[in-house]
Amino acid sequence: MEIKDAIFGRRSVRKYLPRAVEREKLEAVLRAGSYAPSAMNNMSRQFVAITKPELLAALNKAVEKTADEGLVKHIKSRSETGEFDFFYKAPVLIAVCDDPEQMRPAEDCAIALENMFLAAYGEGLGTCWINQLTDKSDAPEIHSVLTAAGMKDGYRVYGCCALGYAAVKPELVKPKTNEIIIC
Repeated sequence: MEIKDAIFGRRSVRKYLPRAVEREKLEAVLRAGSYAPSAMNNMSRQFVAITKPELLAALNKAVEKTADEGLVKHIKSRSETGEFDFFYKAPVLIAVCDDPEQMRPAEDCAIALENMFLAAYGEGLGTCWINQLTDKSDAPEIHSVLTAAGMKDGYRVYGCCALGYAAVKPELVKPKTNEIIIC
């Protein structure tokens, strides 16, 4: 697959099969994230791939507990069952974390996520950017689950990747219309 095929073909997946992701595919996705550039090449990011159902359930419960009423209502409204599930029941949730004292942690994590999204597409997997932990990873309920999963103390989550096999093939809903200027 050419890289442009992944760039133009990848879509956000919001419905996953209850099928585990093979370890070699998960490792390939994580490795792609680790090869993303970072400010001053500091490479301080940490990729926490949560695959254990009990940790995913505990994290989902902690996010629901700390979320405001509007967000809870929104997330439940997009669920077929009306349940709260901020990562669409994906079998893997990758939290991309960094030390907030680093030079550009948010940017470093964002570019790593894009590498992972493209690599996952190449592996036949679906992904979706998940941002509910971005401002909440310091909340005690959430922090305790993340540290139990292996996140370093003092680190924050700057974005997450829901990962798994897509239950349906997502299509391009509308053309991408960002403004492009060449001068």
